[in-house]
Amino acid sequence: MEDGTFSVFICLFFVFIIIFLDQRNQQLGAYVLRRKRRKGIKSMNQAITSYIGARCAVTTMSGTTVTGMVEAVDENWITLRRREDQPTEAINLDFVTRIRALAVKKPVDG
Repeated sequence: MEDGTFSVFICLFFVFIIIFLDQRNQQLGAYVLRRKRRKGIKSMNQAITSYIGARCAVTTMSGTTVTGMVEAVDENWITLRRREDQPTEAINLDFVTRIRALAVKKPVDG
């Protein structure tokens, strides 16, 4: 093999290792959350019920943030509506890492 081809293979190998480790870390985080729930730690459902009707930003383990109005919390799922003309989205609470209430924008008079 030429020197340049070998370098490309080494770089690709490291990229695949990094992707594999990131996915493994996400799976491990979900496992830890399930174990905590079984031990009786306050579930995310009880905490999120206070956000029903509020506009919130929900962050998942993958780093994705979904913003919308919390419509319902059922079993292990939260239902969000981004806008009135769009359908609702359901998010599994095992993968939620953060939920934050957003300020309501006040209309400008004048």
